[in-house]
This record gives sequence, C-alpha cells and structure tokens, in this order.
Amino acid sequence: MKELGFIITKDGEEFCFGEYHLYSERENDNKHYYHTPSFQEEVLKNEEFQKLNLNIPMDFEISHHPKTLASKGLVVALNQTAGTYTKGVPTLLFLSPEELSEKQKEILLEKEEELTSFDSGLSYVYVIDEEEKEVRQYDFMEDYFNQEIKEKGKVH
Repeated sequence: MKELGFIITKDGEEFCFGEYHLYSERENDNKHYYHTPSFQEEVLKNEEFQKLNLNIPMDFEISHHPKTLASKGLVVALNQTAGTYTKGVPTLLFLSPEELSEKQKEILLEKEEELTSFDSGLSYVYVIDEEEKEVRQYDFMEDYFNQEIKEKGKVH
C-alpha cells in the first residue's frame, strides 16, 4: 500500500491519505508521512467528506480512535508497516462496519489482492457495530473477504 490509509464511505467514495515511507526517509515536518495529520489535512478538510455530516472534529486522531469511524459506517484501513531502513513486517489495521453497503463491497473486492497481501505479515481485522464494539475479529484479510463479503451470498 503506497498510502498510510484510506476510508470508504457507504456510497463507495474512497478517501486515501498520507504516503507510506520508511522512517529514515520521512521529513518530520511533512504531515503526509503520519496517519493523524495526513487524515486531518486530506480527509477531514475535504469538502466531499464534510458533506457526509458525520460530526467528526477537525482534531480527530484516527490512530487512536478508528473504531469511531467504523461505527459511523465507514471502512477504515491503516498501513502500519514499520521500518527504519527497510520495510518491516507488513502490518494492516482494518476496521469494517457491521453492515457493508454494496458499493463498499465493490471497492473492497477491487482492493482484495492488495489487502490480502498483508496476510504475509500481520492483519488486525475488526468488524465494529454502531456502539463502537467489536462484533467479530479475523486474523487474516482473506478470512474477512470470504466470510463478510463472499459467503453472505450477496457477492459471488
């Protein structure tokens, strides 16, 4: 994943943010190299995102509260692969609302190969309800795709 993360809305609009770089390549003052400031700049300030009226404050810290976004019906993916001079273990934090829209499923299926590639490292995959509680957890993105999207009989 070349970005630090993305959000997918119920209507299938995708908001990517940040740029993945090794720590040794990052400039400390570049907001696009860190999850929260890039999310605030590139997503929260985006007019199209603001039209969703989700009441997310401009100082929202996505790294600390991704469940909040999933509870509002958004798919959230954060590339958390570490590494100073070489990439470390590929790591993905992925949160899904309990009910996915058909548009979200379509976008996710387009990204399936990219997202399941994290299964060679670490995938933290959670399905979140409207009260910000985990209702299901998966160890692999492949399991999430099979059980949450494909096996529910809505996408074949």
